[in-house]
Amino acid sequence: MTSNLLRLAAAICALAQVPNAHALLKVGDQAPAFGPLEWVKGSAVSFPKDFGKKVYIVEFWATWCVPCKISIPLLNELQQEHKDALTIVSVTSPDPNNTFPMVQQFVQQQGNGMDYTVAFDRSGTTHTAYMEAAGQLGIPFAFLVAHDGRIAWQGSPLQPEMTYVLERLISGTFDLEVHQKVSAKLGELTFPMRMGDHERVVTVLKEILELDPANEAVFAQLIVSYVQNLHDAKGLRDSVKHLMRNHQDNPHVQSALARQLLRIGELTYRVPDLTNEAAAIAYERSEGGAKADAATTYALARYQLGDVDRAIELQREAVALASSSDRARFEAVLEYYLKCKEIRDGPLAPGAPAAGTGAR
Repeated sequence: MTSNLLRLAAAICALAQVPNAHALLKVGDQAPAFGPLEWVKGSAVSFPKDFGKKVYIVEFWATWCVPCKISIPLLNELQQEHKDALTIVSVTSPDPNNTFPMVQQFVQQQGNGMDYTVAFDRSGTTHTAYMEAAGQLGIPFAFLVAHDGRIAWQGSPLQPEMTYVLERLISGTFDLEVHQKVSAKLGELTFPMRMGDHERVVTVLKEILELDPANEAVFAQLIVSYVQNLHDAKGLRDSVKHLMRNHQDNPHVQSALARQLLRIGELTYRVPDLTNEAAAIAYERSEGGAKADAATTYALARYQLGDVDRAIELQREAVALASSSDRARFEAVLEYYLKCKEIRDGPLAPGAPAAGTGAR
């Protein structure tokens, strides 16, 4: 996804989120019924009537909110990627700087860039049932609603944890009990992160990965802790090897590891052998729709090792397997690899004869 960098940049915020212990509405509770809403864009959604049809993101925002504007392309991308399995309901309430005509004009200006359902909560009933009940004041704020109508996650849509939970809800692999344990552990990170106790942060992150080993946001933060805070290349390598060994047969874990390892910018901390091994395992053991993602990840691992020919083979397979929403992105990567091969084999290649020096 083009927005991966922005999501990962919000990882620390996601990991430091502390649930409101006094809130009446928590993860695991049934999503409240909607109050009367005016539908600015998209078809009307009714809770609890529509439970079970899809997974829902119920997001609260306003036209004047800068972070809300940042979250719009992320939400739009999710809606496009999961159009058959997800409905986003973006709810906004009236205030002097967020009137109904303002909302209408704003949504119209966004066009296809805000291609999901938008509702105006004139009475404030829905805002009260969700935001006030959850003890939340800031926006944007989102609630992920599972097929059974229960809230599976809540927080800022800028947090990468939302995408992680969403994808598992859609794939049917989400475990609410495990997620609640993970959420409790995430709360333990707040104090050591504020105090700069990076050793403790790493310990808690490892404990979370024991519960939820495919959690990319947590693994991304573990990399940040080792690289930027502890400057510990050996510790990072040992942690990667431990996860790979303990989850040898799990392509989801191996794929998550490979994707995050490929994003390490500092050359000193890269582990190309382990990255390639994890990507290869994920590719060999993935099936169905996951095979395309595994193929493109493995292609990048091979490319970073200088194996452009194998990268091209794998990327071609990724394009062939890709969903309609991913195909253009995968094709662009393939085109890049092909250009690299052309440069490697063409007149600019090392050892190629200079122009005008060919045999007569």
